[in-house]
Amino acid sequence: MMIAKFAVVVCLAPGFCSVFGVAQPGPRLIHLGHADQQFIASPENMAKVFFPKGEAILEQEPMPADWKGSSLPLFKKIKVVKISDTQGRFALGGVLYDKKIFLFDELFCGENPLIMSQLMQATATTPKNSDEALALARFYLSLSYYHRQSVDRFVVSSIDEYKDSAALLEKMSSEVQRMLHAPSAVPKGVGYEVELFSSAAGKDGIHRWRMTIKAGGLENVSDQMVFPKYEQFRDLYARAEKNPGEIELQTALLGSGRSEDGAMMGFGIYGASNGPAVRRDSYYYETEEKAETHFQRSLAEAVAVIDNGPWLDSDGQVAGKRATLIEANADKILWAVQLIQERSTVIEFSSHCLRNVLAVVVSPPRGKGTTGSLVARLDLPHQAKAVAFSPDGQRLAAGYGSRDQGGIRVWNVSDRSIVYSWESPAEPLKPRTDGNILYAGTAQVKSIAFSPDGKWLGAATGNGDIMVFDAVQWGQPRRITLNASSEMNVLQIALRFSPRSDLLALSTGQQVIVYDLKSEKATTLKTSEGFPQNFIAAGFLSDAKTLVICDGKTLLLWDLDTAKPRESVANPGGGFNFFCRVSPARNYVVTGGGAIAREKLVEVWKTNDFGPPAKISGLKGGVFAAAMAHSEELIALGGGDYAPGRGDVVLWKTGDTQETSHISTAKSPIADLAFSPDDRLLAAASDDGVVYLYSVELLLGLKSASGP
Repeated sequence: MMIAKFAVVVCLAPGFCSVFGVAQPGPRLIHLGHADQQFIASPENMAKVFFPKGEAILEQEPMPADWKGSSLPLFKKIKVVKISDTQGRFALGGVLYDKKIFLFDELFCGENPLIMSQLMQATATTPKNSDEALALARFYLSLSYYHRQSVDRFVVSSIDEYKDSAALLEKMSSEVQRMLHAPSAVPKGVGYEVELFSSAAGKDGIHRWRMTIKAGGLENVSDQMVFPKYEQFRDLYARAEKNPGEIELQTALLGSGRSEDGAMMGFGIYGASNGPAVRRDSYYYETEEKAETHFQRSLAEAVAVIDNGPWLDSDGQVAGKRATLIEANADKILWAVQLIQERSTVIEFSSHCLRNVLAVVVSPPRGKGTTGSLVARLDLPHQAKAVAFSPDGQRLAAGYGSRDQGGIRVWNVSDRSIVYSWESPAEPLKPRTDGNILYAGTAQVKSIAFSPDGKWLGAATGNGDIMVFDAVQWGQPRRITLNASSEMNVLQIALRFSPRSDLLALSTGQQVIVYDLKSEKATTLKTSEGFPQNFIAAGFLSDAKTLVICDGKTLLLWDLDTAKPRESVANPGGGFNFFCRVSPARNYVVTGGGAIAREKLVEVWKTNDFGPPAKISGLKGGVFAAAMAHSEELIALGGGDYAPGRGDVVLWKTGDTQETSHISTAKSPIADLAFSPDDRLLAAASDDGVVYLYSVELLLGLKSASGP
């Protein structure tokens, strides 16, 4: 590695500074060009980023008592220092040895092991026993993660240390409780394998650190968050052990709301295979000018700008702006930000680890569908959750919501004018207790459906109630209070009309209810206790007497006359995951989907016999929505990825194993899909707050964008 040289003012005590021992009255900046006033800094790339003028302020810090008591000669050769920029905006940790400064920070997570190895080599440090190996591991973690504090303050040796925290113990799995043990260093070959558990700095959580320490330095350093959510990330960590050079991200938490400057906002937290999490914040502004203000403000407030330039599409054309920044908080702690602006949208990826931010690959929207296939963008106040066409094809309705707000909007399909808007009464935010999504969105409209006779529009809210709108006169809806949802199942809500328009089937994660619009009677067909959520959706077959219920890995055919299941179809090789959609002609049921970082599978069942289903596999990104055309010749799948901010729409021919068309226009994943009754239009509801309206003919390439 190349080494950078720059000047420094060393402050050995407040108000008394020197340049390598030469006393100076107060701080004094020394510039490059004087050989006796230079020192070497590593890593060079970070030194150039943070100190571009070659000027810094260095302050010696006291060495923790446990280091002084170590038998390692290293601690008698070095000085632990804090190095700051001349404006006092941030501070890095470092070790001063023989006119060399070795810089450490969590931001350098990809380079810290190499810097520690360089320090060990420069000081001829080799662990001679397990105690010395553990001392080096503690020293490394203190410099690279704990901001030069003694690691002994954070070490977790057994579950007994949490005996006074009943709430935390209740959340911690028995597997993690058994895993905890005192720091260990086991001899292996010419070195030691070290394992150490420590609490997360400044927040609840437990790290599992593992590394090999030998004469040449550190190898195979890994950081795993074993609490919370270890079970969720166990497979991710297992893959990382097989491919240590690759960084893989997996969704841990999703949420939405509004920013202080008025943007609709979605966020996600992503666990990383190498430890440090990545956060994604997406801001959807009303105008491009507001997005530009956000972008420029971020550049101005950054303590360092690593990269700033145009964001190019696959054809080399400018699609927007892109920058990589380093920011600092009030405590002078650093984090990296990858910033992207495209029109009125700004997306930020941030992490305390620069390498993980740079590992996020964000591609501009592109697809294999015809460029002109997007007919219209219909904006909503919040995230689009559901879409439906009226039976005559003249109206398009959408349900939306975010946090404690929601509603519906209805457009004329011909001119895209708004016919009707309704806002759900705001309800108090309810804190979650399961440690996943932050709040239950009780006011959000999660599912909508037109009655087959075109008279009604039904809407299901996040609390499991139903709103029924007069689809001719509109006006205020009739509210059917069922309270069928809870904070545990608010993600899975589906509403369907019967073929005769007299019944509504409402399915949540834990209940299936049929409501008779004439008698106003609600019948609970099935209830599931606990978690995970079992019922993905339910839909009517053509006889209007049979309800298909997707229950875990079983299809239940429920006889409404007897109020009992008449047939059960097991599906041990699959699962229903995100959707269970009966086709408009009611001859097929499309089930499946999958999360972003897990296996995806879509299955197509024939309702005449419910024999083995046709399978669609090899799907990319998350798959969250499905719709079948009225002709039953096409299947549309929707999904995408929150980390790059992409919404995908894929068309498949029924019975085919290859996708027919694929387009990625949206900035967030697709939540719902609907074909128009003539199958000429496809509506896609996206989490970016937009309903995208596509021409199916253009998606399939059956006519040109400029054609008749």
